[in-house]
Amino acid sequence: MTGKQNSFPTDTECINIATEWLKNHGMYPKDILGVTATQVDGMTSIDINTGITTSYWLGTEVAFDVIYEGTVERDAINVVIGDNGALVRMRAKANKLTIEQYFEVPLKDISQALAILEDRLTSPIPPKMGEVPLECLISHRSLSSLEITGIELQYQNTITNDYLLPIFVFAGRGNDNYEPGVVHQFNGKVDAILH
Repeated sequence: MTGKQNSFPTDTECINIATEWLKNHGMYPKDILGVTATQVDGMTSIDINTGITTSYWLGTEVAFDVIYEGTVERDAINVVIGDNGALVRMRAKANKLTIEQYFEVPLKDISQALAILEDRLTSPIPPKMGEVPLECLISHRSLSSLEITGIELQYQNTITNDYLLPIFVFAGRGNDNYEPGVVHQFNGKVDAILH
């Protein structure tokens, strides 16, 4: 396997990052039996001239085994940690998890959330997978000017529907960098939890 490894954390660091992320998002399982970390391939390419296959390392897969109703559920939660410790992917067997009791979390203030939104909307280049935490989901990118028309603190279900997580929902409009004079509506959701 050919490595394109830049700043990948160690297995132990990946386990710690995955654990902290799950706890911060109210998704840490109650009855953990074990945790393992394994390198995973992210992409495979084949050279059409030589036929040589090259795989690039995506990151480290952290698998949480849990006990559910008296039986062992392997890989009940699976988190992939990529370059610079960013969470690349998370999946969970929602019907096989018992989540720990909820806890209170500190929230970002509006100005912090707005700064994250503006950064994502005004950047001409979207962040590459694994480079930044997924704190912001938007319906349109690359706007040269922004006008916010609404801000709400809302709550969305966790994967297990056991808890509600706070998010800031921004509505607005702006001018597109690539279509001068065209105004686009956008909606942006920003993680409201202060990490």
